[in-house]
Amino acid sequence: MLLADLGADVIRLERPGGGMFGDGSQDVLPRGRPSVAIDLKHRDAVTAVLDLVERADVLIEGRRPGVAERPGIGQGDCWARNVALVFGWMTARR
Repeated sequence: MLLADLGADVIRLERPGGGMFGDGSQDVLPRGRPSVAIDLKHRDAVTAVLDLVERADVLIEGRRPGVAERPGIGQGDCWARNVALVFGWMTARR
């Protein structure tokens, strides 16, 4: 939220079905950050995420370790599209 408050274009990836901390108006986590619910098993999902990454400053990803890397939207894949991207995980890793 701090980076978004400072003007960064932050995108949060989550599973279809929304977040786990309330609905719409009660959920405080997406303040200033658009949330993209995307099914990585869909064939156009990788292209959509990489297109968003080209214009974003920050990408926050909260899936289990390795889930984003398998279809091709891992850290290296995103940096190939946008070298200035800040890539963040919301899991206990690295």
